[in-house]
Amino acid sequence: MDDKFALSSLSRLLMGLLERVGIEDLVVSPGSRSTPYLSAALERRQLRVHVVVDERSAGYVALGLARARRQPVALLCTSGTAAANYLPAVVEARLTETPLAVLTADRPLCLQGCAAPQTIDQTRIFGTHVLASTALTLPGASEDEFIRARRQILSCLALLRGETSGPVHLNLHTPKPLELLAADTTERRTSLNFIDALIADTRKPSACASVRLSQEAIRAFVSIVSVESRGLITCGFEPDRAALDASMLARFARATGFPVLLDAAHPLRFDSPPELRPYLVAPFEQLLQIESWRLCQAPHLVVQIGRPLTSSAFERWLDPSQPEGRLKKHVLLARSGWPDPLGTAELVGSGDLSDALERAASALEADAPRSSGWAARWYRAGAVVQECVNQLGERRANGSGELGELDAVRTVLGAQPEGARLIIGNSLPIREVDLLAGPNLNRLEGVALRGASGIDGVVSMATGMALSDNRPNTLLLGDLSFLYDIGGLWATLPLSAPLAIVVLNNGGGRIFEQLPVANAVDAETLTHWTVPHRFDLGAAAKLYGLEHCRVDRISLLVAAIVEAHCRPGATVIEVVVAPDSARNQRSDLINRVRDALVQGGLLSEAPAA
Repeated sequence: MDDKFALSSLSRLLMGLLERVGIEDLVVSPGSRSTPYLSAALERRQLRVHVVVDERSAGYVALGLARARRQPVALLCTSGTAAANYLPAVVEARLTETPLAVLTADRPLCLQGCAAPQTIDQTRIFGTHVLASTALTLPGASEDEFIRARRQILSCLALLRGETSGPVHLNLHTPKPLELLAADTTERRTSLNFIDALIADTRKPSACASVRLSQEAIRAFVSIVSVESRGLITCGFEPDRAALDASMLARFARATGFPVLLDAAHPLRFDSPPELRPYLVAPFEQLLQIESWRLCQAPHLVVQIGRPLTSSAFERWLDPSQPEGRLKKHVLLARSGWPDPLGTAELVGSGDLSDALERAASALEADAPRSSGWAARWYRAGAVVQECVNQLGERRANGSGELGELDAVRTVLGAQPEGARLIIGNSLPIREVDLLAGPNLNRLEGVALRGASGIDGVVSMATGMALSDNRPNTLLLGDLSFLYDIGGLWATLPLSAPLAIVVLNNGGGRIFEQLPVANAVDAETLTHWTVPHRFDLGAAAKLYGLEHCRVDRISLLVAAIVEAHCRPGATVIEVVVAPDSARNQRSDLINRVRDALVQGGLLSEAPAA
């Protein structure tokens, strides 16, 4: 093989193998050292290339695309600190089990450690945050070396479709010249035919099959569940809608008689089938904030399916050091790992959740269906909470006519058309949605960003999701999240799908007003956490040529969302809310729920028997 043609051959092999394993999208940030790989990608007809200038934003765009398409996406950048900017998105991908093939071009080994420009140590730069990391050097003229390179690439990419998915890293040591050469000689045409044959070769590592829990584990699980009537089923954040069969969850709930608490970060909260809805209590966070409810309705058994709930109040029942914790058993079924931050789970089973619930339900159904007054009280209380949320209406938090933050969030939820994608930012927005969202809200696709639970990259990730199809999208986020990722607005420019970016502008990080630090410092000192601002968010939209509107009334907000969903591309909808309205409306809603529970005879100061 022609030595000068080796890099062109390797570049074409890499891009062809990406396509061969089912990758259809490549997100690229322009750079010199990545030139041969981008050039080879542009030759592939089935590989869509998305250019995002900023690598930090590009990482999140790829992450959003991969989560929305539920298939691997590739990232490509040049050498040096470009790769380091991928780290936040790689961390998020690992925590959400999102498959990303991270390709970082690098200087050849001979230029390492000698002050060559744009050269840093990229070896295992992502550490334990990737499933695998491999360094790919330029093969020599031997065809055997390209066969080994194929094996090296495919063995890494195979992990993208394993039982536990996530990001993988290929660091590409790339010498000059960087331009892709044409197959303009007989020798080069022969080499290119050989590369095409390697790409077409069907031999590749197989993905891992789903793990079934052993019959012994199922028997142990059933023996614990079958003797307890005061049990709750919880489902926390889940990035994969297909990870849990809703009908199997409903069947298990029916067999146990246990209420189901679905986090707002779980996709079934917004898309629950009819057979599951009778067992759901949603919203439920208001109940957990009422001390007397926690005392009288404390469960004896918690069956955790997947990850833990976002609610810190729920943790008090799991924490044996808390006075209201009367928990006897905490059992956990997870797809993988041990998602148990407090370490209280006594039975941990990792494997196929739907299969495990189906087998457990089959065993439990041999006995008569169970019901209890304790469980019935949960369902009645859930109806009370939903009624109190419905009564929010257009009532203002302080009587001044200003739009309250919970009013705004409830309006956003109600303004979504059926089948829309609602992307929920972290910090206050996800907690406010948890306070307000009932089950089966217009059969939405609810997407939470709860991997590392950060507020960075939110605009970029939502853009990646919007790139995946043509359905209407709404991103709900806070003003600081928006300011963190203003550069992500660049990535929205090629969008054809509607993306309404709803920014709750409350003048800073108001979640800190609801945390213990607010009682530990004075108001002036607290600004070091809330960082109040007076930035013109419309100027950011104008910089990128995006539509922007500023609203402070419910009717205007509804109209803005409807209009944004009717036009292609991104629209920035700035919702101006009173700075203290999030805290005030939340407190008022909890008090109203407490009063309604007392009036309905559902609240007792003494623990229920």
